[in-house]
Amino acid sequence: MMFDTKLKGNPKDLRLDFPIAAPLPLAPTKLDGNLVDLYSKWNFALPDYVIDLNTNGCVWQLDMDLKFIAISFSDRYKLVNFLLRRENSKRQLIDVLRMIIQQGEELRVITTIFDTLNGVLASYIESKKSTNKTTPGSPRKVKFSPELIRRSNSASASDQDLASSTSEQMYDAFTRGKTLDFWNKFITTEEQALNNSTGSNKDSKGGQHKSQSYDVDYAFLDEKNTIDGHVIIKQEEMYAFVFMPVTERSDVDTKYMVSVLLEYIRSLNFHHITVHSFLYELLINLLVNAERYYQLRQFLQYHVISDSMHVACQLLSLENSYPPAYQLALDMLKRLSKTETKVLDQLVDILLIKGQVLQALRFVKTHKIPAVAKRFLERAKMLNDDTLFYMVYNYFKARKELNDSCSEYT
Repeated sequence: MMFDTKLKGNPKDLRLDFPIAAPLPLAPTKLDGNLVDLYSKWNFALPDYVIDLNTNGCVWQLDMDLKFIAISFSDRYKLVNFLLRRENSKRQLIDVLRMIIQQGEELRVITTIFDTLNGVLASYIESKKSTNKTTPGSPRKVKFSPELIRRSNSASASDQDLASSTSEQMYDAFTRGKTLDFWNKFITTEEQALNNSTGSNKDSKGGQHKSQSYDVDYAFLDEKNTIDGHVIIKQEEMYAFVFMPVTERSDVDTKYMVSVLLEYIRSLNFHHITVHSFLYELLINLLVNAERYYQLRQFLQYHVISDSMHVACQLLSLENSYPPAYQLALDMLKRLSKTETKVLDQLVDILLIKGQVLQALRFVKTHKIPAVAKRFLERAKMLNDDTLFYMVYNYFKARKELNDSCSEYT
């Protein structure tokens, strides 16, 4: 049996004397081509060494196989917490997160998991800020606080039944010494399910997903970044290794994925972490692909999706499929222009491209933006509107802003 010695928090609330998962057998081991008789005549030496008297005093070192340990957990929240506290577990943790979302886990469980991940991330960000404020010789370390995280000890009934059945098989093989037969069976069934991350997974509507595997490139994954012994999962890693692979599947449940993304964004905001624009862009793409334009409009209107240049440009690109997106983009740019002066020129350019010359002119006048007369005159002439051209020409003439570059229009 295994016990997690890295559990932290109030000692009264911790059960260090309770196994973290179902009993697991040791993997079969061979010496000179022969199977080693495990467990008998073993002497243990801390922290993880075994002196085996059956093999003339060979010294073994025990190591955890996180992949198979993860399968033995029935509670996904406890599984994520367990992996968060393990060294070199980042890939396995990301695989588990992706599998949990693919299998349509309940949102209340996913919410608690996201709060746990972002609680660690918030502590990491705060520690970096504190380090920058102190002298290089005395950085202040901010520890991750488990009290910030809400716990959820629930799993769906089907998950509990499956875990219970698997646990009984593990325990039976463990106690009767049938470790080799069970291990071979365990590898052929459970490893395939975890690697594919699907098996015969149920979606949120109770339907069946077809088994679909894919390759995730971990070449750029930062596996060494930790704080106080906890693995850090950044926004860009959740986006690249969890959300994108799931949303690119042909059988993705768009409604469920929108809810998952919203929960992740909510959790980031709850921990006062600035949400990166690529998460908003992914959310918008999901809504547009599902033609849920009314919901998109509500998210923008009530600032569920925060204002940014990236989001505004994305909305402009959606005008052909959703015409109101253009006005939504303009409204967002106007709000951004109050705090970011560089947005003003970009907004004027957009208005001119769309042929709204007078509106661009009013915007220039209201915000006292230096304007190039030639740009306005060129656009007014292209529209073949003599009255519009006359108004624009007189505007710049009255302000004596017509220079030599505008001679062709005089």
